[in-house]
Amino acid sequence: MKPTNRLKLMTRATTGAILTSTLAVPVANAYQAPPENLPDAPSLNPGDGKFSFSELEAIPTLPYPDFNDPALEFSNSGTEIASSYQLAQFQDLNTTYWAANFISQLLESGIIKGFPNGRFLPENNVTRAQFAATIAKAFNDSEPTRDAISFSDVPRTHWGHEAMQTAYQMGFLSPRGTRFYPDSPMSRLDILTALTQGLGYSYDSTPDLIGKILSLFNDANFVPAEARSVIAIAAMRGMLVNYPNVRSLNVTQTATRADMAAYLYQALVSSGKAEAIASPYAISLEGVEGIPLPAINRSTTTTPTRNVNTPPDN
Repeated sequence: MKPTNRLKLMTRATTGAILTSTLAVPVANAYQAPPENLPDAPSLNPGDGKFSFSELEAIPTLPYPDFNDPALEFSNSGTEIASSYQLAQFQDLNTTYWAANFISQLLESGIIKGFPNGRFLPENNVTRAQFAATIAKAFNDSEPTRDAISFSDVPRTHWGHEAMQTAYQMGFLSPRGTRFYPDSPMSRLDILTALTQGLGYSYDSTPDLIGKILSLFNDANFVPAEARSVIAIAAMRGMLVNYPNVRSLNVTQTATRADMAAYLYQALVSSGKAEAIASPYAISLEGVEGIPLPAINRSTTTTPTRNVNTPPDN
């Protein structure tokens, strides 16, 4: 069979639905971080609020997750994952974790992988080298848009040298001067910027349209002026996944491995490489008055996402 990175995922949108998956990506190609980069344990960032939509007000986010508690639920969708054996191999993941659906599918595809110590470390920060490694797997059929260059801080012996070159050549990541800064953590905005740039996403949007989209979120004032169009494009492409509060972008927050998995999976959906799966944190602008969406977004969401179609909370 010819190797491919296309994910073929079947979902049902009913409560208690089962997710099944058929994937054609060789797991042998999955990225594995070197043991020397492994922390002893994940650090958890406590949740700090409730959903802002009226229908979800009664469902609190849980501040201190117990990953071994089978009753823990972050989602009101009731969606279960038939392929949960992928999550069961990690002592810090289970099907009730907020990003479990995204992580499970990327694990099966071989795009991401856990660590040798039996942990996935979903709350750990993402470095530029680690992100480059996932990009090289997720979009390995993309054509280079620029020639390879040398990074002064990435020797050929570096474990991520090839992946960083690939991510650069495809337009997802760029150096700062001559340095790539492979160990630098990425913010949520960094990842969204990389994905929109690498996928060549742009849209003929006016300042008024950008303002309308950002006004749907209660922390839009914290989005840097130069990044407002990036967030608007990501929203129109269905790439936003806002946890723990769907109204809060938190773009300057350092991205976790779970954040990266969620954004990356939605980017695969937006580019036609995967089908949408259930998440109460995935943002949809479908049907929001006055916001025209790119054609690729239409009819791609087959499971519940949050439609931002009500005024933001004050």
